[in-house]
Amino acid sequence: MKIVVKDELAWAEIKKYCETWYEFLPAWLFYSEPAVKSYELGSFAKFSIKEMHVENKLKHLDKVLLAAMEYDLLEVIKEIQKMSENGWFATHLTNLLYHSGQLSVVEKEVDNFSARALQQYLILDYGTMLMGHKSLWQVGLSYLDHCSQDGLHAIEFLLPRIPLETEYKAQKIIREAQARDLTHVGQVICKVQGMKCVKRGRLGSALTWALKSQDSTFVSLLADKFLREYATFGKLRNTDLLFNLGPSMLASDRLIFLGKYYEFHKLYQERQFKEAGNLLIKLLESKIIPKYFWYTLL
Repeated sequence: MKIVVKDELAWAEIKKYCETWYEFLPAWLFYSEPAVKSYELGSFAKFSIKEMHVENKLKHLDKVLLAAMEYDLLEVIKEIQKMSENGWFATHLTNLLYHSGQLSVVEKEVDNFSARALQQYLILDYGTMLMGHKSLWQVGLSYLDHCSQDGLHAIEFLLPRIPLETEYKAQKIIREAQARDLTHVGQVICKVQGMKCVKRGRLGSALTWALKSQDSTFVSLLADKFLREYATFGKLRNTDLLFNLGPSMLASDRLIFLGKYYEFHKLYQERQFKEAGNLLIKLLESKIIPKYFWYTLL
């Protein structure tokens, strides 16, 4: 009975068993204010904080609970952001509040506040953070895909900056870029991979990446390397690739010459001298032979 009639000594004894103000609050409400209304929770929360003498010791969790009881959604989101390092909680809570229409109430109460802008900002920020993770970058893409135009700009900026540890990963990134019509991003990645292969002496792989990049200058540079190597050592490498160039050789004049010269070389080795001679004449007439290769050709 002493608890029900708010006897100070009785409640002082109860406080000894409460570690936090939000443990004290439900006991007080249950016994002393059973008819409490939801809009009164904020004032009773402050009362409990005062009774527990923790006004100057509030942590982020305390502030979140207090703001929630006061129906201050913006303060709840702000304090949650301070609690979490990765932003997952704040992002998803805000998204739920936005889609449930709860933030539209805040728009009416707070000047120059946009629920849509807040939701988009948090998703963009969280997606950008995930893009920097070694294994979660694809998850980050799915978040950025829901950020209208800003998300696409972020993807365009971040995709080429993902570390390319393997060719398989590079292929995955290119597919993601193509799925979003970011063709130029895929081309950049192809050129980066091509240059890596050049440095490792893998001209065949480098040429494959160059063809994917659709960069005629890069393709010509690699075709030159093939031809100069042949002029020096008298041997063409990666003949399987050259044999299967097909329409891809149209990427540059130098590659056309490389492909046709391989064809001439193959005919000559097969002792089809007439066909080889006709092809050689056509090459001479085409004027696409590099000057440094004339001596080798003749």
